[in-house]
Amino acid sequence: MLREKGKIDIREVIRNRDSRLYEKLQNIWNKVYTDEENIHFLHSIAVEQNISSLIPDQWKFDKLNPLELFSLSASSCLHDIDKGWGVNKKRHGEMSAGEIRFHFNKYGLDAGQADLVGWIIKVHDHGDFDFDLPEDPVVVGSVELRIRPLAALFKLADLLHADYRRVDNPKTISPKDRARFCIRGWKFDAEGRIKFFADPDEVSDIEHIHRAIAMMRKDLEKIAPILRESGYPYQITIAEIDESKLIYAIQSEKASDRSFLGMDSFSEDDQHLFKGRSNESQELYQMLLTDDPIIALVGESGIGKTSLVKAGLFPILRRSGWKIAYIRVLHNNIADIIQCMWFQIMESNFPSSKDGLVEILQSISEQNQHDNILILFDQFEDALKFECVLNQIKEALYHVQAMRFQNIKVLLCYRSDYEGKIGPILQDIAYSLKSIPRFYLRSLDRKGAEEAILAGMKAAQIGFDPDFGAKNFIELILNDIEKQDKGFYPPYIQMVGETLKDRALSINLGIIHKSDYDSLNGVSGIISNYLFKQIDQFGDQRQYVEKILMELTSAVKCENSRLRTRDIDDLIREVDLEPEELDDLLYEMSCKWMIRHLGSGKYELIHDQLAEQVYENLIVARKELEFKLIREHISAVANIYPIAGVILDTLIMAKIYSDRNRINPTFSEKSILLHSCIAKKGPAWFWFRNSDSAEYQSILYAGLSHPLIRMDTIKILSYTKDESIVPELLKLGKESEEILCTVIETLGIIGSQESIPMLIDKLDDNSVFVRVASAKALSKLGAKEAKPKLMKMIKGEGQNVQKIALLAYSRLADQEDITFLREMLNSIDLDFKSTSIRTLARLLKEQFISELDTMLKDKNRHIRISAIDALICIVKENQRECPSNQFLVSTAKSKLYSMLQDRSKEVRIIAFRALMEFFSWEDIPLLMSALESDVPDIKVLSAESLARLGYQEGFTKLRAMLKDGGRSRRLALKSLSNLGDLIIIPDLIRMIEDEDPIVRKESAHAIGILGSETEIQMLLDILFSSHGTNLDANNALIYIDHKLYCPFRWDT
Repeated sequence: MLREKGKIDIREVIRNRDSRLYEKLQNIWNKVYTDEENIHFLHSIAVEQNISSLIPDQWKFDKLNPLELFSLSASSCLHDIDKGWGVNKKRHGEMSAGEIRFHFNKYGLDAGQADLVGWIIKVHDHGDFDFDLPEDPVVVGSVELRIRPLAALFKLADLLHADYRRVDNPKTISPKDRARFCIRGWKFDAEGRIKFFADPDEVSDIEHIHRAIAMMRKDLEKIAPILRESGYPYQITIAEIDESKLIYAIQSEKASDRSFLGMDSFSEDDQHLFKGRSNESQELYQMLLTDDPIIALVGESGIGKTSLVKAGLFPILRRSGWKIAYIRVLHNNIADIIQCMWFQIMESNFPSSKDGLVEILQSISEQNQHDNILILFDQFEDALKFECVLNQIKEALYHVQAMRFQNIKVLLCYRSDYEGKIGPILQDIAYSLKSIPRFYLRSLDRKGAEEAILAGMKAAQIGFDPDFGAKNFIELILNDIEKQDKGFYPPYIQMVGETLKDRALSINLGIIHKSDYDSLNGVSGIISNYLFKQIDQFGDQRQYVEKILMELTSAVKCENSRLRTRDIDDLIREVDLEPEELDDLLYEMSCKWMIRHLGSGKYELIHDQLAEQVYENLIVARKELEFKLIREHISAVANIYPIAGVILDTLIMAKIYSDRNRINPTFSEKSILLHSCIAKKGPAWFWFRNSDSAEYQSILYAGLSHPLIRMDTIKILSYTKDESIVPELLKLGKESEEILCTVIETLGIIGSQESIPMLIDKLDDNSVFVRVASAKALSKLGAKEAKPKLMKMIKGEGQNVQKIALLAYSRLADQEDITFLREMLNSIDLDFKSTSIRTLARLLKEQFISELDTMLKDKNRHIRISAIDALICIVKENQRECPSNQFLVSTAKSKLYSMLQDRSKEVRIIAFRALMEFFSWEDIPLLMSALESDVPDIKVLSAESLARLGYQEGFTKLRAMLKDGGRSRRLALKSLSNLGDLIIIPDLIRMIEDEDPIVRKESAHAIGILGSETEIQMLLDILFSSHGTNLDANNALIYIDHKLYCPFRWDT
């Protein structure tokens, strides 16, 4: 499909089609950008230009309406406004979109336009088109349009601004920016694909370019179907580049600048410096001369495989007339690999793009019949990431191994820790008992290391301390290098050499003194400092690099080492990066020899001295040590928890919770946190605020097997209302009578109707406790079929059981039970009488009031109190059924008023509390008078009633009572918490450290009711100062955590 870049700027089109929108758009650009040299402005302009180029000019007038063009230009302007604030976080599109939608007036948009721009911007980095965007079409104002094509087009335009114009410093060492610097632009090829043009300056740029193109392709995969359906380009490729420029171009540098290469690998141009590997170079060359068509070069990361083939093997091959193609598999596109291979070997034009790798190898072989050819796949382990490319390479290797191409040899270089994955592939390719031969590369020997150091120093014209002697100095360096865990590891030699060279040139005019070496702490200090300084090269990603380094460093030494192995899942969780971003970052850190991949997704630091640097400079210096110790403590305890069952203590839980926003626990760590919370050791529901029920329920189920928390876990599970747990609970009930009683109570809370027959049977159980628990549960379940057995219990059990049975029976009672209940009024047992009075009031309602008049005058205060409760029950029921009927309220108030003169203080308090339901402004004189009562309860209740009526005097009195002692303070505390008076929170915080345990308990309860996130840190400070002994502060903390974050509610 032929495509041409659009030439007309979309803003110019808007000006011609809708002048009002154009003026608004210009205002937006002018408001946001006042500095036209600002890098964000330049990027925004480039994105807008890409949009203009991607849309055919005719479409700008025929296919897209002015509002759609407006939204694309405005999105170009506004999509990175969060970066302008100095914020550089993942999913920053969401931040910019949120800012625009909340403050649309600030940017000169109306609400509909802000929604449209916000949708486009939201998904431009890592957004989910299916989840984050509304269904198409949407209506904005009076215009109907489709969001997905606009958002996909914008994402593509943003993606395409990946060239040199985005780089401030062309000498940047960031791989991402190096790739940008080398990319010069794009255009459409004959097949309608977007073709990039790159112009590398350095050997390492090749890899960065391919990696950048691979990442763009990966991003493009998500939107390609939308772009294709909408008629926009959806494929990316890279243009042919001159072989000599692409593979071997190196900027002219002084010899002294290339004397030691640090992190770089040696190239062919560095062969004069490449020492100590002559034997290995010749051995590898001899292997290529055998009949084996495929050879594997294997060695650990950093051992020098790439340097050996480039600076050792390649020069030998070229002198012998071989042609060479150097290949890295960096993305899932075989076409680029074929193209790269072809132009390194062939001088003719590229053949048909339809040819696969096997056909290309056939063409190369036939057209170079008199030449030997080596195809080198370097870092072959990268191919494992790309299944499609790997399969095509394997197919080609089958043909090579079958010697179909007589003059082609293949060399596969890969890390030894990938032998487990690559070995079976090679065995399959070998297709017989014969294996693919391996050349295993080891560290340098002592002589080779000495040659490498001397060659670099000679090239840099560096001399050694004449007082100490060159021979002694070299011996000292070699001895120190040999002591390292990797022996004469080539990167260590380069790091030491480069550091000493720079020191000599900067201080001592080309002489390295023994005192300088000692001040650098020898080889260990040089290596650790060199590696640690690599952090500075990561720019915006530095914070994530530091997190990774700290995660791979132990706060506690084990066998004199701080190295800590972590797998990829641990790092994803702790570093808070998307998996793809983290993978790229780990790759870059591996390239700089900071970390190593151990296989199976596990990583560790490359050097224990680097771990010491991280410990001193990141963990200790930034006061991260305690956090690291706590974090590692959780992990260690979680690992042994299934065996030992040891839970965390209160102080540890408090310290963990103080860092809750930084801790992202694993499932096993969440288990011990929640189980410790159930044991009332501290809060933990924060980590389940976004969990699905399956996660926390599985952890709760596991708690059933822990003796310490089993009973509390059963109760908590009941509040999930999940009836599926009933069979498991019944099994547990067989273990002991205590557990059975708790399980029976749980069945009532869950509302398990299926359990009713079983519970009725339990009314005949030998255990009185089981019978009582069953009676209570049946009453909660409304099981009227249990009434006959409950009646039997009332008449045949002991007095305490009779009371429970009657209470359960009363809750199930209906009209047919009125006669029996009246008989109970004649009982000599006051509890029987009280229960009967309350139940008759529920059943008879207003008909029972005349009988209550007599009871309100009964000489027994318990009867009078029961009559007050019954009267209130009748009035409330009447209010629910007929809210407008105030006659009964007036009647009840009159009766209760008279009870305020009762001879019993307890009755007066109960009557006053009952009146609180009905107090109004006309009762203020009574309430003001009651403030002077000598009964603390009435004084507090009157103040609370005034406060509920909005009378400020009530709050004032209650707050004043907090300074009193004894019962008045405790009652005032409870009233103010019931009123939700946030003003008293500072007093509550103070009182939670009171000497009176009852005051501490009440204040903790009040803080739990009133408190929020604001109070959490205050409570944590109290716990820290008390070394975890203030259990009331801990209980308040648990209550707030449960209130704010628990997915379900129960009475804590």
